[in-house]
Amino acid sequence: MLRLEDSSFAVTRQRTLDAASRRGLRGLLEIQIDLYSRYKMPWMSRFPVGRAPQAAEETSGDTGRYLAFTTAYEGIGGQFSRYVTAKHLARHLGLTYVHHPFLRIFHAPHLDWEEFLGLGRGQVLLPHLLQRPGLEVVELPFIDTRFHTELQFTLLEHIIRHTHKGDGKLFLLTPWSFAPPPDGSPFQRHVFEEFASLYWQARSLNPMPSPFRQGAVSVAVIVRRGELRGMKAARGRIRRMALRRWVDNDWYVRVLERLALVLGGALDIRVFSDADHPDELGELSRLRNVTLHLKGESPHQPFQAFHAMTVADVLVCGLTGFCWPAGSLTKGIKIIPPRTHEIYFPHGPTWHEADTRGRFDPTVLATVPTEADQRALLVESVDA
Repeated sequence: MLRLEDSSFAVTRQRTLDAASRRGLRGLLEIQIDLYSRYKMPWMSRFPVGRAPQAAEETSGDTGRYLAFTTAYEGIGGQFSRYVTAKHLARHLGLTYVHHPFLRIFHAPHLDWEEFLGLGRGQVLLPHLLQRPGLEVVELPFIDTRFHTELQFTLLEHIIRHTHKGDGKLFLLTPWSFAPPPDGSPFQRHVFEEFASLYWQARSLNPMPSPFRQGAVSVAVIVRRGELRGMKAARGRIRRMALRRWVDNDWYVRVLERLALVLGGALDIRVFSDADHPDELGELSRLRNVTLHLKGESPHQPFQAFHAMTVADVLVCGLTGFCWPAGSLTKGIKIIPPRTHEIYFPHGPTWHEADTRGRFDPTVLATVPTEADQRALLVESVDA
């Protein structure tokens, strides 16, 4: 067992906690350091960030050792984060992925996201596995591998491969654990390709029309308001949390004006928001070529918004996890607000950050069909 009075351990521990404090992560790191002591692991003298160790040899089929995520009462973005985390870690650690069905969300309990997204097909389901006699359930500690990546992977590997050996083990990830696959890695490609296959298979069984006008450059815009309105009016920690996820209407206006300048005027812009009234969106609601789709417009509006995001030429994201799963399905360009720790967006050739004034590099739009391109495609389809 490591002793906190050990000088080299104490110095390393203090330096790590000082760095964590500057990132607002001190509590998380204290928990993880104590877990290292509990599992009697050799202490690491360095904490590389953003680099995972080499993966185990990939396995297929039922390994007899399982990994599943658990979820608190989260939205679709949060549950998708848990899904991707479990998929990634199961593949990395040589375990069989077990699917936890997506829960319905509180502001639209009538919508079945599990069926809409097409998830769970061909997977071992958690409710079924838990009925298996003799199964040992092991709860894993909270992790977030965006920080101190090697430290946390070493902890998981020690628990899974050394502390709990043998078959008949189900490892459960705690709510809010997060381990996104490295950008551009085979893990990321595999997870997203599989998710895309399931989603488009679901759309072949239950088609959903595109909301966009044929012959126009399609732009989907996601504006999160909903519960943030009340949180923003509160005080203290609740208000600070809301402000970290709030994107002003002016930011969207400037991004859309820049898009129109580069791509031409014939944009079909669909703004999806949980706002109650157009006045909440200010000037954004009065821009040319903008159609609003607000809360309560349709019982299936969240599904319609999600699908519109997947088929748009350009997706303008808010600070909401709802954008990540849909953004991973579209080949279009994604424009995102300045990155924060609160909301995860991948890095990649189609994800581009606009600054606080809505400015972004216009060359990222080179792959988006212009107004003239769209007219040519429309003529070709008519002639055919």
